[in-house]
Amino acid sequence: MSQPMLLAQVEQAEAQLGQPLPADYRAFLLDDTNKDTEEWGFFTTPKEFLYCELDWTKDFPFSLEHPVDDSPLQEFDKRAVHAKKVEHDSNKHDALCEEAFDYMEENFLKPMERGIVYVADEGCAMYSFLVLRGEAAGQVWWCELTSCFATIEPHLHPLTNKPISFAEWCFFESHYYCLTTARKYLPNLLQHYWAYPLDDKEGRIAMMSMLIDEKLTGMTKEEIENFTCADDVPEDAMFFDMFLNEWRPVRNSIVFRGLTMRRDI
Repeated sequence: MSQPMLLAQVEQAEAQLGQPLPADYRAFLLDDTNKDTEEWGFFTTPKEFLYCELDWTKDFPFSLEHPVDDSPLQEFDKRAVHAKKVEHDSNKHDALCEEAFDYMEENFLKPMERGIVYVADEGCAMYSFLVLRGEAAGQVWWCELTSCFATIEPHLHPLTNKPISFAEWCFFESHYYCLTTARKYLPNLLQHYWAYPLDDKEGRIAMMSMLIDEKLTGMTKEEIENFTCADDVPEDAMFFDMFLNEWRPVRNSIVFRGLTMRRDI
């Protein structure tokens, strides 16, 4: 696709949206090397991605300050379970489940699909999406919706615990495990079960990824594959810590998982 064609599609979307796309997402769409990625496909053909009809004329209604309250769905679920296990009334159970699904669709799914674009199918009926307009504009969120619960939350940065941008989401998607020496964030990592020993498989995955990206020096592929403890890491092995914006010793690093959804914990 030529650059003029890419620009035309982006400008057409912005006209529907009534405002510019988030800058990092716009840059991604206008980069010709990204045109065959799934994220581009979700942007151009959203109706083929989910059972959805995205509405770009309205704001995404949720934010950290205005979170989702799915307690009505949980109440539906309790009543349905009671109907099945206590009252032994399968018809009442099925009717409550159907009523709950309709409630979820009207109060969570349809409002959620305002001012967003899907960016990934995470599997197991979970999806990630970028908010284009509203209080949470520029943030990547994820969802899992059933007749029993509605989880609609932002992806949080594993170190700062703040909602992440599209560019940050792309980084963590391609770097499943990461290294940092920013130890002031260690309590937060441990609280969410996101920290791992350097000599576990997660550490090797993180180091190999950074080696491929030319963000790690002083170690070879074979050394990474075969080391058994942190002391095996050469003292002069260095990696570029994106969170400190400087090169730091690999030996002193923390290993953490980039993106973790709440139901993974």
